[in-house]
Amino acid sequence: MQAERALDQVMEYGGRLTGFTEEHAAEAIRRGQYILQSIHSGLLGVSVRTGRDPRDETLILAFYRELALLFWLDDCHDRALLNPSQLAAVEQALGQGTPCTVAGFEGGNVPRASLAGLAYDPRDYTHLLADTRHYCAALRAGKA
Repeated sequence: MQAERALDQVMEYGGRLTGFTEEHAAEAIRRGQYILQSIHSGLLGVSVRTGRDPRDETLILAFYRELALLFWLDDCHDRALLNPSQLAAVEQALGQGTPCTVAGFEGGNVPRASLAGLAYDPRDYTHLLADTRHYCAALRAGKA
């Protein structure tokens, strides 16, 4: 997937989030490309098992969006982009996979929920939710 096209699509998704910047999208794509290149041989093995092509642009874009969402969430903590009650509601929605009605987050619900449909096994999405809860707990613990 070309970085410019991916950047446009991640910005389209993230642009609906309060305080989301091109920096969040660009960093997600840069790091995402590195991660995907680093695990490419492992993805080929998963591809044989699941029948999914690791070069599928839908999967790659979902991965970039997820990374961008996590970078944005980190900035929400560090830069107070959302007030504490809004942030708690967003974290709960992300960790539970439920809709969130916080103003400025409505755009984050649909693409994240679509990850459940992209998961090869429902346990993969359950694992993502658990990882998100751990990530949010670490962010609340402090900037370090």
